[in-house]
Amino acid sequence: MPEQQKFEAGTWTREGLVVSDGGYSYLTLVNGRGQNNQYKEKLIVEDFDPKVIKEKLRPEVFGFMARGLDLMVGSDPEIFIKNKDTGVIVPAFAVMPKGQKFSIDGKTNWGDRPGMGFVYSDGFAAEFTVTPETCLSWVVDHCYEQMRQLRERLAKSKDFKNADLNPVDVMEIPEEVMMMATEEDIQLGCMPSLNAYGDRGELVHNGRALMMRCTGMHIHIGSKEVSKENAPRIVKAMDGMVGLAATALFGDEENKWRRRLYGLPGEYRLPKHGLEYRVVSGAMLRHPIRVHFLIDIARYAFQLGVSRLWEVFSENKEKDIKKAILESNQKLAWKLIKKDEELWMPFLRGRYVDGRLELDKLFGVLTGQEKIKTGKFVDNWRFGKWIYHSEGPNCSVHKAVLA
Repeated sequence: MPEQQKFEAGTWTREGLVVSDGGYSYLTLVNGRGQNNQYKEKLIVEDFDPKVIKEKLRPEVFGFMARGLDLMVGSDPEIFIKNKDTGVIVPAFAVMPKGQKFSIDGKTNWGDRPGMGFVYSDGFAAEFTVTPETCLSWVVDHCYEQMRQLRERLAKSKDFKNADLNPVDVMEIPEEVMMMATEEDIQLGCMPSLNAYGDRGELVHNGRALMMRCTGMHIHIGSKEVSKENAPRIVKAMDGMVGLAATALFGDEENKWRRRLYGLPGEYRLPKHGLEYRVVSGAMLRHPIRVHFLIDIARYAFQLGVSRLWEVFSENKEKDIKKAILESNQKLAWKLIKKDEELWMPFLRGRYVDGRLELDKLFGVLTGQEKIKTGKFVDNWRFGKWIYHSEGPNCSVHKAVLA
């Protein structure tokens, strides 16, 4: 095989636009169709010109990216615990000693599933790690299994039988609960986030004086194509799809106070495995479809960002996207998603044409015309009745039920 040249995703060549490194070949878009180029020396770099790309490509062909081209995806969700009678927070550090991680193993239809991740205390909230997968149904299963085992831990304990999980983005910390916390328990975060827009939340100098805490559901994407240089444009694309979709789905449940200091538009980190998107709130955990849908959207948005297709084809302005997310403004999010319908439909068509919902109704869920049936947290996740591979009714986008 001839010596191969090095190309990055988002490179415009005479053969087309390089979308992703597929091992020994680059996947490119050429004149409205996808093709593999085994010998990379054919791809002669040309200047990246948005006008040329718009002339040669049409968004309807982007659907082949909907499955994320085998991207590994995971998460590290945070969730509160509350007293079921009083609604008062039960601090996670009281349930699980700080510094201890409990391994989660599960059983599925396909046999044992060891190493689903860990659950541990992150101060007042519990946090767990979701083992990366290419299969979204397994990712949702991991979330289920970790929450199930944490609920079992609470039910079997002597002191916390009356406690349960509470998937909200903000909880108040009563003074008597705050007094229980050590200096280590009240610390806020261990590593600062980066921001695609250069924005920063309010700095908290005294964690004990902050009588509220918030949660996030950070989405991790494993990819060698992430760099310090292209990360901001990838995150902006994810804001324009994942951030807006989260706001469209459950912005009405969110506390606007949270984004004064955490989960701002454009917030991310650069772990060794690729990218950590830190914008979405812990309210994502209220329903399995939210987990399935938003992580699915994240894979597609990641590809649009890496390939620079987002910056070429999106009709929305950064300031409007930021405003919708920052204010948890559902109506604005619905409007902006509708404006970019040309980018959304190839994704929906590429992923859900064989699902329970017609595509116009599924798009209606994102634009406020329809609503997924949502009940109590315990009922949504079908604890004790879960069918693995997210095959239960109303447990994945493919099996979504409208209210």
